[in-house]
Amino acid sequence: MKYIKRFFLGLLILLILSGATVFVLITYYKKEMGALLVANLKTNYGLELKVEDITVSFFDNWPHASVKLKDVYLANSNSPGISAPLLKAGSIALSFNLERMMHKEFVVKNISINDADLNLIRNADGSKNFEFKKPQHDTSKHTGISFEVN
Repeated sequence: MKYIKRFFLGLLILLILSGATVFVLITYYKKEMGALLVANLKTNYGLELKVEDITVSFFDNWPHASVKLKDVYLANSNSPGISAPLLKAGSIALSFNLERMMHKEFVVKNISINDADLNLIRNADGSKNFEFKKPQHDTSKHTGISFEVN
């Protein structure tokens, strides 16, 4: 009986330590994930993303990690100021796969948007605020961290 209690106590400690490790890892990469997201959307899709605050949660969308972007502004960077922004949102929550995050691969699994205004506009000259560049894969420079939005 004594060994069974020790086994379960050890298992509980292991689960708490692994959860704490993942939370610290997510919190550590929070600014890096935000910067990577902004850079990825700008270079690959021609989108300009502005975010006021980023918060990280481990338990909101278990077993995935959640990153919440607050006061989000998303516009087409090919025509800044000409058309209305594509998206203004109170918050956007991104859920990441924890297993792939351990390998510095940030793969968005789910996206949840709250308090949003979505503007898909075609101007009189025929231009649209929702035309994006096709993704370009540049393998010449690799930072060791990959970010993917599908």
